[in-house]
Amino acid sequence: MPEKETLLLEQDISRIKEDVAVLKAESRNYATREDLQTVRVEIEKMGRTIIMWLSGMIIASTGTILAVLRLFR
Repeated sequence: MPEKETLLLEQDISRIKEDVAVLKAESRNYATREDLQTVRVEIEKMGRTIIMWLSGMIIASTGTILAVLRLFR
């Protein structure tokens, strides 16, 4: 009876070791907190750039529309 339990425990330990090895191998690809912070900063900068470009485009479009309206008045 104790031999069966010992065998089962050894099998369980073997499976646990395999699972830990897989987790260690996969963890190399996980993002760190620093990686996530860097991405957040880049996204924030892109958002500001998009807002700046859209504001410029709206102003330019408004100026063009007003010029065309004056031309045909």
